[in-house]
Amino acid sequence: MGEATEYLMGMVHLDRECRVAGIVQDPGNYAGGNQITLSGTDKFSDDTSDPIKMLLEYLDTPMIRPNTVTMPAGVLSRLRVHPKVVQAIYPSSNGGGMVTREQIRALLEVKTLLVGEAFVNVARKG
Repeated sequence: MGEATEYLMGMVHLDRECRVAGIVQDPGNYAGGNQITLSGTDKFSDDTSDPIKMLLEYLDTPMIRPNTVTMPAGVLSRLRVHPKVVQAIYPSSNGGGMVTREQIRALLEVKTLLVGEAFVNVARKG
């Protein structure tokens, strides 16, 4: 009985986590001024973009500066090897290499850098 209860509670918590993630990631829950879709040379995958400048501008926009940044693992991966980010961390570098999460956190001057790396299978049995 205890194991069955623990399993069911795990499923209930997972379902709640999926609902919360859906709410947080739904662009319809945010005002238009708080949304941006990157395209062309603004994307972090484009080496001519300036992600540091862009992120610092967004962090300075609210009345109270955020102390936490959340991003998907794929965005962090591109940010860690972006030439302008590497150059900002290692000024004598030619722009090649990779920086750590901690260095990005320090560069953005935030207390916490949260990286979303979870996957869930939402298919129901049957």
